[in-house]
Amino acid sequence: MIKAIQSIANPFWDAVFVALSAMGTEEFFVVVIGFLFWNVDKRLGFRIGAVLLSSQALNSYLKDLFQTPRPSPKAVRVLMPEWAGGYAFPSGHAQGATTFWGFWALEIRRAWFFALAAVMVILVSLSRLYLGVHFPVDLFGGFLIGVTVLIVAHKVLATTDQGFAFDALSAKLVLALGLPFLFLLFSRSGEIVKLVGLLMGISAGYALEEEYIRFEEKQPVGIQVFKTFVGLSGIFILRLALKDLFPAAPFFDLARYLIVGLWATAGAPWIFARLS
Repeated sequence: MIKAIQSIANPFWDAVFVALSAMGTEEFFVVVIGFLFWNVDKRLGFRIGAVLLSSQALNSYLKDLFQTPRPSPKAVRVLMPEWAGGYAFPSGHAQGATTFWGFWALEIRRAWFFALAAVMVILVSLSRLYLGVHFPVDLFGGFLIGVTVLIVAHKVLATTDQGFAFDALSAKLVLALGLPFLFLLFSRSGEIVKLVGLLMGISAGYALEEEYIRFEEKQPVGIQVFKTFVGLSGIFILRLALKDLFPAAPFFDLARYLIVGLWATAGAPWIFARLS
């Protein structure tokens, strides 16, 4: 199947499928979710971010559990090998795209957006075959696991929306810091530690934002551009600066990404609220 898809290979399709595959990367999700949170709907942005991070932590755990190899460069043409680190099953791109676009569609509940979500999941998944970095079973597994995460997340959030949410800030912070920590009971790999730290950070930051900051998402276009620039700049600067500042150890990786998450959902919003 990989060879059949790669039979159309030329520079044009290379560029198209590299671009499609980029829509399943960490950088793409950070930019889109950040924009949603700061400029459109912070509740929606937080929910998509929290569900996606949980899904990707599960994906990282399952990759380490199954330890399946990727297609060999001797058998197929491999493009962008730097996007194919680690094990193959389940595909992080397929699972991430399913979780990201699927949850967004469930929140919006528009027929056209469900169609868009389905197209995006298919295209991102196909791009991984064209690039020669996954087998079909990796993509199918990632899709099924992503759907499972969507079902569970949707039911849990629907339950909290019906009146079972915790109102006290202290309870929210305990949940924000405690629930993600459960992932570390099963695995403490470098990737999972970072994802858990980020999930803790955005969850605690969101609770603090709701209690103390309450910034307005909707602003004139110029201010929206400014907010997006400040927010994204802070994320990428903190990631790089704290990596040089903190020692290379799991605890400090957890702390580094927790701080990045706090910036995204509390630090940047605090600045927006002060300058509004």
